[in-house]
Amino acid sequence: LHKATTDNGVSPVFTTGNLFSGGNKTLLFDTAGVFAYHCEFHPFMTATITVTGNNPDPDITNVTDGGLFAADDARVTIIGTGFISGSVVTWNGTPVNWAFDGHGNISAQVPAALLPVPGTEKVRVTNPNPVDPDGFDEYQATVHRAPADVECDFDVDGLDALAVMRKLAGFNVGLLPKVCDFEPINPAGDANLDGSETIADALYIRLWAADLLD
Repeated sequence: LHKATTDNGVSPVFTTGNLFSGGNKTLLFDTAGVFAYHCEFHPFMTATITVTGNNPDPDITNVTDGGLFAADDARVTIIGTGFISGSVVTWNGTPVNWAFDGHGNISAQVPAALLPVPGTEKVRVTNPNPVDPDGFDEYQATVHRAPADVECDFDVDGLDALAVMRKLAGFNVGLLPKVCDFEPINPAGDANLDGSETIADALYIRLWAADLLD
């Protein structure tokens, strides 16, 4: 007499009920994975059931963004293969909205709240019921300080524009706001990256802060 039952913590939970010699039980799984079980009457009898799905495994080859900046909304393109309509895209573990870009790649919207500071971020695409029990792939994306964040406080606002104006007037010392020299943007107040610090940089910052730039 035997009775196969899932191990503690295994989901979905299943049991075959009592099986006498020559008996059998058909089980239906709707989730891919590896499921451990044992015989209730003979705990030393253990085994696993491996269930594979029919969806492909995602494979990320690149993540392009045109400039990922801290504290700024971003749209990234995840390039690769094996993406399906049911794929789940996460940014450092948080799901983000996405759509196909017309070329089989993923276009994902990453809100500023998920880009608080410069650094390396983990992008993951997971497919349900994949052929491979893992069914996901990951990629490391780099977030930079926004050139308009001339104060280096990871926020673009009117104070950054004021910092540029103060520097142009020769007051980039003492009281804040002031232009920092935190990263290798030369000159540091060149928010629009045209190679010089001018009043145009202050205007550019105001447009950035108001989300009026393309």
